[in-house]
Amino acid sequence: MDRNIQILDKNTIDKIAAGEVVERPMSVVKELVENSIDAGANAITVEIKDGGISYIRVTDNGCGIQRRDIKTAFLRHATSKIHSIEDLIDVGSLGFRGEALSSIAAVSKVELLTKTAEDISGSRYVIEGSKELSFDDVGVPEGTTFIVRQLFYNTPARRKFLKTPQTEGSYISDYMEKVMLSHPDISFKLIINNNTRLQSSGNGEIIDIIYSLYGRDMTQALLPINTSDGDIKITGYIGKPELSRGNRSFELYYVNRRYIQSTVIRRALDEAYKPYLMLHKYPVVFLFLDISPELIDVNVHPTKKEIRFLEGGQLYDMLVNSIRDTLSGRELIAQIHETDDEDNTFDHAPENVRPEPFEQNAIGTFTAEHENERPVLSLHETPSYKSEDHNGLSERIEAYRHMPASIERLNINVSDREKTDVFYESVSRSDDHDNEGKADAKHEQLSMFEHGFLRASYKAV
Repeated sequence: MDRNIQILDKNTIDKIAAGEVVERPMSVVKELVENSIDAGANAITVEIKDGGISYIRVTDNGCGIQRRDIKTAFLRHATSKIHSIEDLIDVGSLGFRGEALSSIAAVSKVELLTKTAEDISGSRYVIEGSKELSFDDVGVPEGTTFIVRQLFYNTPARRKFLKTPQTEGSYISDYMEKVMLSHPDISFKLIINNNTRLQSSGNGEIIDIIYSLYGRDMTQALLPINTSDGDIKITGYIGKPELSRGNRSFELYYVNRRYIQSTVIRRALDEAYKPYLMLHKYPVVFLFLDISPELIDVNVHPTKKEIRFLEGGQLYDMLVNSIRDTLSGRELIAQIHETDDEDNTFDHAPENVRPEPFEQNAIGTFTAEHENERPVLSLHETPSYKSEDHNGLSERIEAYRHMPASIERLNINVSDREKTDVFYESVSRSDDHDNEGKADAKHEQLSMFEHGFLRASYKAV
């Protein structure tokens, strides 16, 4: 074994660096989308195929890349976002290391189309495995488009560890939901296998994004939060206890519009919701923290998922107090909206309704002229099932007339258990003077009803 110390070649260095930045297709989408946001775009489209393994396209209407800077952009540690170590203290962009493009180009086939407002024509640059293939002038609109094909084509060991296209696509979809929330003023679109899956208007309203992503029920159970203390400002929405989940997937918080994971914030949420949630239940929150850049360090994680707070204790106390103040004094009991009795009438049933084909052989058909008239059951034909005891069939059908019309009505879903309970009560009241033989027939009829033999439908007269 050769133990001599040597400098690795550029190709090996690039692939090692790519392993830290590009973990899966979602990592590529994340880096390119963040570049588009930093470029000032207000409309970003992401298109993927096969979960992003074979094809990724990110198009924006940002400022574009000047022709003279295109080749430099694909070199390691090449960036326009910082120029010295002092800039790291006050960094406000999502990206700043200059590793993304070089890492992506090292493990995939990349095509770049870009144009600035000052250029007459655009540029097309193709690079595969860190090797330049072409550099041409083309006619393209202002902005930038990155097309990434065959991710990890030259590193099969990395490619075989990718999951199925559906799973990889779900990671990208999950990331796009998060970035839509952090930048409601940007119009995003996600296209998966030629189908538009996600789209935001870019109207700047966070609550509209939450509604479009998670629905009305969640939106109605959110409470707004807005507080500030010197260099820290907290805004967003927190969920009522009824929205609790079994995991932390809906604990979404952003620092300076960057989605992060933080132990400090996570513990603050647990402490604030402790009086309201059961053990192993977690809240739904959408929190946006604006913190002075001097109080945080974002350069502590390769993918910038984690940051370090200079005043973590102050942030912890502020979160706990503001969340508890928002929850206290609120009506936190979930409201159950029952259907009005007036809706359970024949007035709302469609006219001239005929039985479905599978109901043609039912025992009978109910008819009723109006709501207050009891339905009458007419026997169409003998049931297809056989039984030794059918002597009391007509009596059992007559007893069924006493079932309330509001229970077995058209187009209203009532469980078999509920219908059985009502039927049993109506049969018991129909003839209190029956002898024991007829009582047995009633129980037999109830059993038939539970097994679906007595099936009928209403027909408007």
